Amino acid sequence: MDDRRFDALVRSLANGHSRRTVLKGLLVLGGLAAGAGFQATEAARRPAPTPTVPKCPGRQTWNVSASACTCPSGSSQCGAECCDTGVSVCCDNACCHGECYGEELCCPTGRVVCDGTCCAAGEQCCERNGAGVCVPANVTCCESDTDCASHVSCDGLVAHHSTCVDWICADSVQDCAGSDVCTSYGCLDGVCSASPIPNCCESDTECQAIDDCTPADCLENHTCNAVSSCAQGTFCSAERQCIRGAGYCTQQADCRQYDYCEFPSGYPHDCVEGVCIVQYAWFCLGIDPCYTYGCSNDGVVHCTSEFIPGCCNEWNPCAKVDDCTPGLCLENGTCNSVSNCGAGEHCCEGGECSQGGSCGATGCTIDDVQFPPCVDGCNICVTASGDSEPCGCAVSTTQGCSNSDFCKELFDSDYICASGLCAQSSGPLN
Repeated sequence: MDDRRFDALVRSLANGHSRRTVLKGLLVLGGLAAGAGFQATEAARRPAPTPTVPKCPGRQTWNVSASACTCPSGSSQCGAECCDTGVSVCCDNACCHGECYGEELCCPTGRVVCDGTCCAAGEQCCERNGAGVCVPANVTCCESDTDCASHVSCDGLVAHHSTCVDWICADSVQDCAGSDVCTSYGCLDGVCSASPIPNCCESDTECQAIDDCTPADCLENHTCNAVSSCAQGTFCSAERQCIRGAGYCTQQADCRQYDYCEFPSGYPHDCVEGVCIVQYAWFCLGIDPCYTYGCSNDGVVHCTSEFIPGCCNEWNPCAKVDDCTPGLCLENGTCNSVSNCGAGEHCCEGGECSQGGSCGATGCTIDDVQFPPCVDGCNICVTASGDSEPCGCAVSTTQGCSNSDFCKELFDSDYICASGLCAQSSGPLN
C-alpha cells in the first residue's frame, strides 16, 4: 500500500464515530499488514521516497516534536475532531455540545438527560424512586396528591384543583354553578360552595301577608313583597280598609304615643278598628288678652292658660291701692299702683288723705319753728315746753346742744334743741 492509500485509510478511520466502524478498519489494516512483508521487500529494492508532512483531519495540525496530530490550544482531541474546552465534550470520538449520556449519544445544550433519555426541547425530567420520565416544562412534578395541594384556584364559578397523575399534577375542573334560584353559588380556593339566599322565594306560598289588605306575594326577583297595599300614611283596618291614621292599636292606650300639639290646636288619637286616628282636635286659643294660652301633652293632650301678672281689663279689674285710691286699669293694660295721697301724706280712715302728714293731728310750734304732726314714720317726735305729749315730727342730729339759739346759728332757722340734740322740722320719713 502506498502512502496516499494509507493516509486515506487513516483519515477515514479517524472521522468515524462508531466502534463497529473502527473494528472493521482494524481488520482491513490487519489484511494490509499481512501483505506488507511482501511489499516491503519490493519497496526495499526501490529508491527511498522523499519524506512528506502527514495530513491531519479537521482542525488538527501535525506536531513534529510529538510526531502526531494535535489540536489548537483551548481544545482537546476527540478522534478526528477538536472539542473546545467548556463548549463541548468528547463523546465516542465526536464532539458533543451538551451532555454525553451513552455510546454515540449526545443530548444537546438546553435539554436534559432523564433516566437514559434525552428529553425533547421544552421538557423537564420528573424523578421518583430513582426513575425518571420526560414531561412538559410547564407542569409540576409530583409523587402524590399532596404535592399538588397548592394548585387550586377559582375562575369565576369554575373550581380548579390538581391530583397526581402519571408523575405530574393534572388539573381537575368542577363547575360550581347550580340551578336553584334561592341558592347562592360560589368558589373559594378551588372549593365550590352553596348557601341559601335569605328571604328568597319561588312561590307565593313561601311568603307571608303584610296585612289584611295586602296578600302574600313572591315578586319576580324572588323576594317576598314587604310593602303594604295601603298608601303611605294609611293603615289596614280590621275591616280590611286602608284608612288614614298614625299606627296600629289594640287598645286606646296604644294611641297615646301618637298624640301631639301643634299650636293653637292639640290632636288626641283614638283606637278605631285597630288604627289610631284623630277624630277631633282641641282649639286652645282664647280671647282674654290677660292670659297666655298653650297646648300640653303630658300623657293626655289638653289646652292650658296662664294669667299674666299685673294685667287688667274688663274681665280682670284692678284692686284699690288704698281707701283713698280706687282700682284703675291704665291704658297699657296694667293696674295703677300709686296712691292719690301726696308725698308725706297718709290715707286716713274714711278715705281722706292726711293734712300735714297726720290723720287728725295739727302739729305744733316750738321756739318759733313749725313742726308737722307726730305720726308713724317720724324720726323723732318733739314736745313743746310745758306739754307732756309729743306734738311735732322732726329729724334728729348728733350735734349736742343746750338751747335752740345754738342750733339755729349752727344749722338753720328751722332747727331747735330737743332732748340735748339739734333737731330739724320734718315730715314722716316713710
